[in-house]
Amino acid sequence: METKERLRDLVYADILGRRGNESTAKEWGAMAAQFEQVCGYKEQYNREDITFFLAHLRKKGLCQNTIYKYLKPLKVLAQIQEWGFPKLTMRRVPFGEVKRPAFGKDEVILLIQTGKQLLSPPLIYSLASPPFFILPTPQATIPPMALC
Repeated sequence: METKERLRDLVYADILGRRGNESTAKEWGAMAAQFEQVCGYKEQYNREDITFFLAHLRKKGLCQNTIYKYLKPLKVLAQIQEWGFPKLTMRRVPFGEVKRPAFGKDEVILLIQTGKQLLSPPLIYSLASPPFFILPTPQATIPPMALC
């Protein structure tokens, strides 16, 4: 068996055993093979390998949903090879406990004007569009560039 096909075969066989869907097994096997191509074959992988693979996917310009899709076969692989990654426990913060600054109209205008001086127009437009920049309802009809 070639090195680049080891993880592919592990994931393929496991998916067929769990779900019996051959197209999913082939797709996830191909994703596992790509992970192996980027990180090499090992009996145990560590967080650095996963981080390196995620950076590789982001450099390729994949959107976040596609990256999540690539993580699914890695989770199966982690179960097969029994990787010892402890889950990080994070406390769920109730909405009432979230502390964030409340900006007034003048502060928002100042932020936009400062951003206009420092940032390129495409970045300004992306920052000024939802969900990053949400005005209260009466002001929501004002185009972001009209504030400058």
